[in-house]
Amino acid sequence: MKKLAAAAAILALTCARKAPSPQRPASPPPAPPNLLELTRGASVVSRTGEALLVTSAVRAIDGDNLTEWISPPDNPKQTLTFSLPARARIEQVGITTAAKKENAIASAKFELSVDGVHYADAGTFSIKPSRDAQLFRIAPQIAQYVRVTSLAGHSAYLAVNTVHAVGRFVDAPRIAPIDGSWTINDMSGSFAGAYGNVGDFALQGGGNRFAWIRPNGEYGLAFLTVTPDGKHLSGIVWHEQAIQAQQFWADDWLGDSRGGQAPAPVRTGGAPVLHSYLERFGYFPLYGLRFDDAGHLDEPASAATLDEIAPLIKEKTRFVAHELIRDPGITKTELESLRGALVKRGVDLNGVEFLPMGNRDPRRPAATDLTRAMYSTVEIQIRR
Repeated sequence: MKKLAAAAAILALTCARKAPSPQRPASPPPAPPNLLELTRGASVVSRTGEALLVTSAVRAIDGDNLTEWISPPDNPKQTLTFSLPARARIEQVGITTAAKKENAIASAKFELSVDGVHYADAGTFSIKPSRDAQLFRIAPQIAQYVRVTSLAGHSAYLAVNTVHAVGRFVDAPRIAPIDGSWTINDMSGSFAGAYGNVGDFALQGGGNRFAWIRPNGEYGLAFLTVTPDGKHLSGIVWHEQAIQAQQFWADDWLGDSRGGQAPAPVRTGGAPVLHSYLERFGYFPLYGLRFDDAGHLDEPASAATLDEIAPLIKEKTRFVAHELIRDPGITKTELESLRGALVKRGVDLNGVEFLPMGNRDPRRPAATDLTRAMYSTVEIQIRR
């Protein structure tokens, strides 16, 4: 009996040792990337309407599920057409709408096109009230344009927070140049190089990103994209002092090219936006500096900005670099290459600080790809 008891104890202990430890539940897979976002070069081609310009079709591609396109009242059937910066193989389409039934879209039709002229039906889908993205698999199609038509809802106003087009680019995305003459929200606009004017907005920046000022003392940032044919412009504009407060968003910008050569933007006293920011706030985001993916400065493409800041640099100048999307370590390379470019220009860097901050302590909280893109920059600070 003693031997049997001992054998049973050994068997029990062996089984206990071999028993697998409880496994943690697997983390849900990351959501597939939505190609239809401003930061990936998406833009609005056309739309049939919106309730207000602060709830325009641009809000459906800004990458923020807290903002929304809202239909005109009692007119649920609306069509929104968007472009991608390159051809893509689209495998899923979808919508994020409101969680409350009275605001949610109920059904929508998707169409895809390569050339923006001939569209193929990608499906009509029922949408449930939910804050989660509702994605639908389709027969994969190569497309550069996405057209979505809202068909029905539950109240006088319909809300679409995000339109999704999931897949992968088959061509390298290209940022369409913004230079030219525009009509934007019934305002005249022009862009040339790093400078622009839209109504009484004066802008300075580079690529898709700009800082702006107005004569009434307002100031802020803007992210702009252009359709591949260069005919349509889309923009998110906000007041920098209160980026997280909805009421401080400005009207979205939706524009059409006027064609022809743009007149040079109005400039008073050199670089008015840069100087205004430095005089009033002591800093300026240097969107005109162009870096490659590894963080190396493209000096020829950045020459205008380098020439503008070189005479302003003095002992109490500081350059601060943030990177909130890519490898934060590249901020060291950015500042090293910037330092080298300034030395070549004979700038005295005695007492000048270069602070690679990586993804730490950006100027404003950045919860979306759009705000992360705006605050991933090298900033010049002139300490008083």
